[in-house]
Formats: sequence, structure tokens, C-alpha cells
Amino acid sequence: MLSVSLAAAMSAADAALRSLSVNIATHNRGSINDINGTNNRTGSSRSRGLWPIPSPLAPDTLLLGLDLAQCRVMGSSKYPLLLTFRSESAGVRRLRRRRRRQGRERGQGEGEGEGEGVLRLLFKGDDEARQDEFMLRAIGIIDRVALARALVADPDPGAGAGAGVGAGAGPGEDENYWCLTHYRVLAIGHRSGVVEWAADASTLADIIARYGGDNPLQAYLRFYHPQPEHPYGIDKAVMETFVRSCAAYSVLSYVLGVGDRHLDNLMLRSTGAFLHVDFGYVFGREPKPFAQPVRFTAEMASCLGGEGSALFTRCMLLVDAAFIAIRSHSGLVLNLLRVMGDAGIADLSVKQPFPTAVSGVKKRLFLHMSDAEACIALRGQVREAHTALIPPLMEALHRVAVSFR
Repeated sequence: MLSVSLAAAMSAADAALRSLSVNIATHNRGSINDINGTNNRTGSSRSRGLWPIPSPLAPDTLLLGLDLAQCRVMGSSKYPLLLTFRSESAGVRRLRRRRRRQGRERGQGEGEGEGEGVLRLLFKGDDEARQDEFMLRAIGIIDRVALARALVADPDPGAGAGAGVGAGAGPGEDENYWCLTHYRVLAIGHRSGVVEWAADASTLADIIARYGGDNPLQAYLRFYHPQPEHPYGIDKAVMETFVRSCAAYSVLSYVLGVGDRHLDNLMLRSTGAFLHVDFGYVFGREPKPFAQPVRFTAEMASCLGGEGSALFTRCMLLVDAAFIAIRSHSGLVLNLLRVMGDAGIADLSVKQPFPTAVSGVKKRLFLHMSDAEACIALRGQVREAHTALIPPLMEALHRVAVSFR
């Protein structure tokens, strides 16, 4: 009975979000206001409105209504819908109840909207959300099991590929040494789902458009964490977060064959944490020709100070360490795929044969090479990714295609 009720609720949520997606895309504000429980003339809330409702990804958080000005259809090929909600967490509700009691005792009222926050969810209405959910869980497991055992030496500007790895201090007790962003995904239909949106994250495309100049990523981080006495005028801790997350995601996305890595699918948080989103193409599948197996952009390299800089050197050492750690746990990675081989994950066993997906992961791990040889091969892929002329050209074509959507 419970499973039937849950299925019915998810089906209703899927239908409601699809309707909302169409209404926002077509600027049908009347229908949106009906959903939002808002009066068209005054914008005031109606008592018979839908809200508040629990967030599907965090039930202890209440969604109080849509912020229509901040909702938009994203530029990806499947047109996902970014929904911005006014929200209230459980902690805020407890604080408001306490203040309400104190206010009654003092004969004071409470301002409407006090303590409200903002929560963003990405609705994918015609995409394989289960694949996103699987990829994020796989990345989380690899992070906790393989990357947590990586050995990282102090950076040496003269070190070669693979040098200094295996004798230094690893992540140790730091549960998020690699500064990965573990966000949540909930599939609510066969080809639909809701994705958590990091509150302080922006796509690289948006950052480049907003800050411009020779080094837009540094300008973005400097805006949030200026430290004139530190290198590049940015807090050292923030740059270290950027270095670690760039290294980890570069290796993870390469090993798992994540495709369609345009600048709308690469994000940077104000904390310096870099992350990948939208796993619509994985295990070697790629919608664009001439794609690089590693997505390490020229903007990312410039933010690190370019080749030869101390930060770039440290990033490459961390790339080596992460790659060696994942190679040493190749059985874990391959068994994760085998366990899900019959689950109907699109790019794992539906849109290509399952053996093809597995053999691709094995090939990218260079299991026939030594650690040093494998690190040299991967470093070559990273260097080609940020120096080749094809990636910027393909990105420019992508921006033109998005402008016509």
C-alpha cells in the first residue's frame, strides 16, 4: 500500500512539474500564478494555494512558493527547468516559533517573510534522471573508498608524472579532502527527475560572460574571497579547494567517460569547489565530434596560474595521486558497473552494449601500464585538453546553437 501511494505521489509530482515547465517556457503567468497561489493583481498569497509543501529532496525543508523572476529554462539539449523556491528550513521554523512565543509575551508581531531562504531545484522533464543518480552515487562511493586512500606528497615543482606519490600524507581523517560536491537527485518518473542545485554555484559559461577578461575564474573567486597578501589576491584556502576539486573531478570524469562537457555543465562554487553536473552522456558516449577525453579547460589552467606555476604543478600531482588510487581500486569501479548492468541505465546497457561500457572504463584506466606510465599518459590528455584548438571551437559552436533555442 505504501509503495502504491508513493508511486502515485511521484507520478502527480511529475505531471505538475511538467505542466509548470510548459507554463514558464511559454510565459503563461496566469497558470503559474494559479500554481503559486498568488493573486494576479496584488501578488498576495491565497489561502487555498498549494504552498507550503515539503521539498522532494529534503523533506524537513518547506517550499513556500516560486520566485518566478529567478526561474528559467536552461540551455542544454533537453531544456531542463531551473526552479527557484522561497523556502524555510526546520531550524528556521523552530527559531520562528520561539520568536513568535516571545513576541506574544511582549505584545509584538512578526514580519512576514522573516527567515525565508532560497532553494533551487533543476527539473529534468525528458532525460534519464536515474543515470544521474547512479553516477553521483558511484562518484560518492569512489570518493569514500578509493580517493580517501590516496597518498599525496608535498608539491615539488621539479617532480615528474607519478613522482612523490605513494610516500606522502593522504586525506587521512579529512572526509572531504578532495572537496567534491555531493548533491542529490531524485527520479520521479521513467524519464524525469529533480536535481539539487548548489546555492552558491555558477556555470563556467555564466562566470566567463559576467567577469570576462584574461582570467574570469580568478576574478570570480577574488570577488568573494579577496586576500591582497595572498597569491593572485585570493584566499589560499579557496585556491587549495579549487586545486583539489579540479584534480579529482578531472580524473573521475575521465575514468567514467563523462561526455557533453560544455561550459554549462561545469560549475564553480564561491568556496572554490569545482564540480561537474548533468550526466546525460557517460561511459564514453559523446554527442559532439572531436571531444577531448578529459575536460580541463584553458580557463581552469589560467586560474591555476598556467603550466609551470606552483598551483598547476600541485594540481597535476593530485591528478596523479587520484588516478593511482582509483587504478588500485579498479575492481571496485568495475564491480559497481556489473552490479547495475541489468538495471536499464541508458548509457551502461541500453544505448550501447554493456561490455562496451565496461571495456571503455578498463581502457581509460590503462591497466596494462605501470602507475608512472599511466600518469604520464593521463597528463598528456590533460595538457592536450587545455592547449588544443578544437575545444574552444566546439564551445563557440555550442553557444551559437544555444542562442537559437
